[in-house]
Amino acid sequence: MSLPEFVLFAVDASVTSRIMLQSIFAEEYQVSLFDSAESCLAQLATQTPSIILTEVELPGMNGFSFCQKIKNHSTTQNIPVIFISGRNCLEDRLHGYDAGGEDFIFKPYAIDEVRHRVEVVRHAFNEAMLLKQQMADSELLSSLLLSNIDEYAILIQSIRNLTENTTPQEFADTLLTMLRQFGLEGAVQLRLGEEVLSISDQGKERPLEVAVLNHVRTLERIFQFKRRCVFNFEHLTLLVNNMPIEDMDKTGRLRDHLAIATEMANSRLMAHLSTAQNSYTQTQIVDMLQDIRQTIDDFIERSRRARAYSTQTMTEMLDSLITSFAPLGMSSDLEEDIENMVREKAQALIALHDNHDETTATLEDLKSRLETLSHSSTAYTK
Repeated sequence: MSLPEFVLFAVDASVTSRIMLQSIFAEEYQVSLFDSAESCLAQLATQTPSIILTEVELPGMNGFSFCQKIKNHSTTQNIPVIFISGRNCLEDRLHGYDAGGEDFIFKPYAIDEVRHRVEVVRHAFNEAMLLKQQMADSELLSSLLLSNIDEYAILIQSIRNLTENTTPQEFADTLLTMLRQFGLEGAVQLRLGEEVLSISDQGKERPLEVAVLNHVRTLERIFQFKRRCVFNFEHLTLLVNNMPIEDMDKTGRLRDHLAIATEMANSRLMAHLSTAQNSYTQTQIVDMLQDIRQTIDDFIERSRRARAYSTQTMTEMLDSLITSFAPLGMSSDLEEDIENMVREKAQALIALHDNHDETTATLEDLKSRLETLSHSSTAYTK
């Protein structure tokens, strides 16, 4: 669904800002500049850009209203919009999120930052378009089938799916599918250690959406403000954007259903994380046992060689000593005394290896026990 040429519309009342944006993107993209939302809307009637950058504070229609008009029209609703503003506050972020924007850039900005933000939104937009295309064929059939399923059936099916999920993506897909079945829209953030996944039906890791999720995750366990409702758990945050507050009974039921499902998902994520950690620990234990076993084998082999060498050396020394007595002209008694003394010391040294045999036997037993433990640990990790 990507365009053959990346066309960028930039809307800013400041001549200096328009010149700056032109210089940043002119070499890579086809850039059109506008000093008001109204002039840009007129151009949209004949040309569809790939992305729109708009200042929030504009003469006449402001950037939020301009974005809402774009998102409310069937021919322009899929155009990503990035806001530019001198105000860095949560209220403006929420206004931009409600209007359907993709990201916020705050003045003063760096050239590399603006270029990077546009590339991130462009990449996310392309992924979202592919996802929508994949879902298009099944959307009509799904809506017809789901219209005959009541809320409890949706909840039960979602819980069943959660028990079978094994990856963060699968957990996220189950929760987003549940929202669609309830007629709701929103986003989910999963947190597994250092791995964080923020996703909605619009795509993954949308900067403005991530910023909102990172803020609402600091709120209460279950928190509702106007049509939004947040469900916060240790490894999971679910944000619903369109609770049916005009029907309070239905809103209450949906809150209960979503609370049950998100708590179930969080429990499964905890179990998934624990299993992964245990698997890693067991793998480390197996590796350590293998290293210890190899060390024992090396020690036993070196000791065996040392004993054989020592015995041979002592024997050769005695033979050489006895042979050397003849030319020395010593008495037989003296020769016998010297031979006995050397033999006694040699036997004492060789006797040390008798203790070595006991040590070797102990190490062999330890090696056998480590091998048994290693096999048990390997079987456990499988």
